[in-house]
Amino acid sequence: MKRYLSYKRKMRIIATASVIMAAVLALVLMLLISDYNEKQGQKKDELHKLNIEMYEEMKDSDILYGDGENKEDTDRREEMKNYDFYQKIKGGMDTYVAFFGNEAIRKKKNDSTGWVRQFFETMDNRYTYARGINCGSKGTDALYGYVALNISALKAYEYYDLAVVCYGAYDDPETFSVYYDGLLRSLKNQNPKCEIYCMIEADVNGYNENAETVKKICDLYGGICIDMNEYFESKNVDFTATLEGITPNQYGNQEYLNAIFEVIDENLENNRQVSSSVKVSFATTRSFDDAKFVSVRNMKNTSDFIYEFSSSGKLGIFVYKIDPIKGGNVSIFANGRKIAVVDTRYGSSEEMGIALISTDLDKINRIRIDMGSEANSGNLYGMIFGGAK
Repeated sequence: MKRYLSYKRKMRIIATASVIMAAVLALVLMLLISDYNEKQGQKKDELHKLNIEMYEEMKDSDILYGDGENKEDTDRREEMKNYDFYQKIKGGMDTYVAFFGNEAIRKKKNDSTGWVRQFFETMDNRYTYARGINCGSKGTDALYGYVALNISALKAYEYYDLAVVCYGAYDDPETFSVYYDGLLRSLKNQNPKCEIYCMIEADVNGYNENAETVKKICDLYGGICIDMNEYFESKNVDFTATLEGITPNQYGNQEYLNAIFEVIDENLENNRQVSSSVKVSFATTRSFDDAKFVSVRNMKNTSDFIYEFSSSGKLGIFVYKIDPIKGGNVSIFANGRKIAVVDTRYGSSEEMGIALISTDLDKINRIRIDMGSEANSGNLYGMIFGGAK
């Protein structure tokens, strides 16, 4: 009997110990999971800052001008939408300006020789206060300008009175017209009174086929073409004003600045009014209408490096960070079918990368993005979709 009681007592002790051990293990597991989730959340927040922080190069080069706005400023701007760029200058009103282009306009914010920075300073001194943003990039593609304009975080303002667009010297002729037209189309959709200066870069090798495209599309949207080849020739400026025959150096920057202000002065003198009746509807660029940006934060993270979500729109653009060290191949699937592979390593420095994935997606698309590795997952910014059917 005593042995039986001793056995039962031992079994109760073992059972109690097991319960305690299970509870301890469960508690430890809960703490580990909680700690893991917290760390994952912190990691995700660190890796995926909201839109404007995604643009690594903007920390050094893209300049946001102006002192910010309060509600009174916002209400006043609503009223000011009825005036064009030249009317605002004459009335002493604030103007809102955006620059889109490649290396010809891209300068670090501490580089006072860049003609974009000098433009804002000259505007303030000569005419009226100018706010705006420089969306210049190391990229050579007009598609970058379209992406920069349509991702909401880069819309520092609801509209622009003047947009200066400087692409074409390096763009692929096969896609340039669609991207360039898409950018101008978006500018006019946002503000029909937006004045557009389409710049043709001075090129030591003469005009390429994109120069004619710039002229034609600029004319379709009622913009003004500023041909720097013609300007260099008329002012007897040689190509020692460039770095490699195209990109302006310190002296060339001053010539670009002078050319723009000559156009502004002339238009003010001639009382130019920006037409808001220009409507262009190319079937090839309808996919750029009503674009929306799907941030990585709005995607389902099904593993350490796989993301899934659903979206509509026939046009798909992949937005990512170029990472020469941790980057790798990214596989993108639509409705179970692989539609593209993008190498995020391609490039020499960390900056924003864009890739046109498809112009013929289905009405509703289940998208899966396989970043290939956990290290590469931090390079995902999101995707843009346009042209919903």
